Amino acid sequence: MNIYSRNYNHSISNIEILNLLIAIKKLEGDSYLLSEEKIKEYFALENDDDFKILSYFQIVTLLYYIGDTKIYEHLKDNLENGVVNKFQQEKEPFLKSEYTLLFFDFICCPYVSAKAKKKVITISKYDSQSLNDVIKNIEAQKKWFMDWDSEIDLERVIKKKEFASSY
Repeated sequence: MNIYSRNYNHSISNIEILNLLIAIKKLEGDSYLLSEEKIKEYFALENDDDFKILSYFQIVTLLYYIGDTKIYEHLKDNLENGVVNKFQQEKEPFLKSEYTLLFFDFICCPYVSAKAKKKVITISKYDSQSLNDVIKNIEAQKKWFMDWDSEIDLERVIKKKEFASSY
């Protein structure tokens, strides 16, 4: 991961590193948690504006990794604000698949604050329903593109991918 951070390129999502973060989350104990500084270093997050340039895969992986862990509260706030800023900068978010995926996974994510969810819904002009109804309807689906279940059996998922054909 240290080698990756030295060679980091904002224009790509390094899937291997993102998968390592998901695997690290499955390890038990605080001694396996990365520091907020290390996470910022790995994703070149030097200031608050850097959060808005993260890709869909980076955002959902970071949200999954951070979860409700108290030591990452500031990081999660910055990440939520980065997503809100992404949507503020995009005039027609649902014309781009990355924004559509991000919208539904962000709203469905159990770790994202209701305040941030409401901001994204309002900015994107998703629906004329009340914001709370929109959130309930999206969350009722349980899973959109990202599976937020922290109890997932990682070994089973990896074996399943091993046996799946790539075509």
